[in-house]
Amino acid sequence: MIELLAPLGIASNHGGREGMRLLDWQNYHGISRTTAYALLRAIGIKPANTRIAGINKPVSFLTKDQLIAMDMIVEQYKLGRSVNELCVGAQSKNVKVSQKLRVDILARDSYTCQMCGIGAKNGAVLEIDHIHPVSKGGTNNPANLQVLCRECNGGKSNRSVLGQV
Repeated sequence: MIELLAPLGIASNHGGREGMRLLDWQNYHGISRTTAYALLRAIGIKPANTRIAGINKPVSFLTKDQLIAMDMIVEQYKLGRSVNELCVGAQSKNVKVSQKLRVDILARDSYTCQMCGIGAKNGAVLEIDHIHPVSKGGTNNPANLQVLCRECNGGKSNRSVLGQV
C-alpha cells in the first residue's frame, strides 16, 4: 500500500494527486505489464494518463485508492487465483455435469441428501451440487460434487457448505 511504498521513494504527488506510476507499481510487485493490465481490467480500474515533469509522454498513473485496491488484488493473484477468478461480477461458467457423472455421484452418496439425510425413497427431489461453487472457481471434479435435496440446495445458493449426514 502507499504507506509502505513512500519510504522507498516510489509514491509521490503528481499533479496534485497522491499515487504512483503504474510501471513503478509493477516493478515493486514483480509482475509483468500484461499481468498488471489484466488485473486492472479484472477489477475495473482505468489508470489516468498523467504528464510528469521530465518525461516526454503521458504515463499511466494509479491514485492512492487505486493502489490500495490493486495491492489487495495482486496478493490474491500471488496466492494462485487466476485473473478470471478475480474479475468483478464474473459470471459463472455454466458448466454442466454429465449424465454419467450425475449417476455416479448419486450412487456414491447412496441417493441421499448429504445435508439433511433425506433419500429418494422418501420422495425427495435430489440434485447434484458443487461444494465449492463454479462461480467461485469450483470444478466438476467428483470430490467437489455432492447430492443435496432441492430444499437444502436452494437454501445454499453459491456458498461453500460441506454436506453433513
